[in-house]
Amino acid sequence: MREVLVSSPSRLHLGLLDPSGREGRIHGGLGVALLKPRVRVRVSPHPSLEVSGPSSELAERKAAVLLQRLGGKGARIRVLESIPEHVGLGSTTQLSLAVGMGVAKVLGARLSVEEVSRLLGRGWFSGVGTHLFRLGGFVVEGGRKKDGFFPLLFHSPFPEEWRFVVALPPLRGLDEREERRAFRRVSPSPEEVGRVCRLVLMKMLPGLVERDLQAFGSSLTELQRAVGGYFREVQGGIFGSPLLEETVEFMLEEGAEGGGQSSWGPAVYGLVGDERGARTLEEKVRRFLRRRGGGEVFTSGADNRGARFLVR
Repeated sequence: MREVLVSSPSRLHLGLLDPSGREGRIHGGLGVALLKPRVRVRVSPHPSLEVSGPSSELAERKAAVLLQRLGGKGARIRVLESIPEHVGLGSTTQLSLAVGMGVAKVLGARLSVEEVSRLLGRGWFSGVGTHLFRLGGFVVEGGRKKDGFFPLLFHSPFPEEWRFVVALPPLRGLDEREERRAFRRVSPSPEEVGRVCRLVLMKMLPGLVERDLQAFGSSLTELQRAVGGYFREVQGGIFGSPLLEETVEFMLEEGAEGGGQSSWGPAVYGLVGDERGARTLEEKVRRFLRRRGGGEVFTSGADNRGARFLVR
């Protein structure tokens, strides 16, 4: 009899490489794990499936799928903490994997994170969340073939002193059904894809490896505008709404070294070099949003460990 505690990070999805699939692989992407908000789940043996806590409906669906696949009868699952849903912070993937890995460990099934991700239907659009669950830090994945998964191309710890100021205006992002419909309308040109890939390979990654905040930050901003161009017709502009664009521009004007929109939003972020600067910017953004209907603002460093497991 074992109880498993799982804690997994949220994430910022920083962009897609090629949603056209023109080169035989579709999407590809990059992102960074955040220390907060987090998913925390407690899983223990039980003769039937019992789930409680925030986001329990999703947790129950995912647990039921895995139990059926593994021939298990049940588990008691308590969601202690969850990530806000449909805001661009990776809530569905992180909760699915936390529940799935917890159930697998309780049942004694030796499954990898990638195997659980496949069984639970994750990684249809991106492998970023799965890789960040396993590794933390910063990742780039190379898109998937028709029946494959997203190979990890690059992984690096993220500078511990750098901070993201994340703003969540009171808007809603896309759910998975809306996301599927949106992707059917997206087909960037070879020139657009080429620019995005050059930015990542020749500016962003060198900036990260050399811990060059200015180079990395400016590449984030450029990448946001380039990738936002892919989705201009779908979301009505480079950003998901005028408010999101205004918020990012405000953060850049107030000292952020780079900024953008995570996934479909409404999460937007600004990158700052240290905690003190981040706290100053956080308060300015909070006042900015208060004048425009409110919203949540927080500061987080990167999570360089990924998911944590405690078996007892």
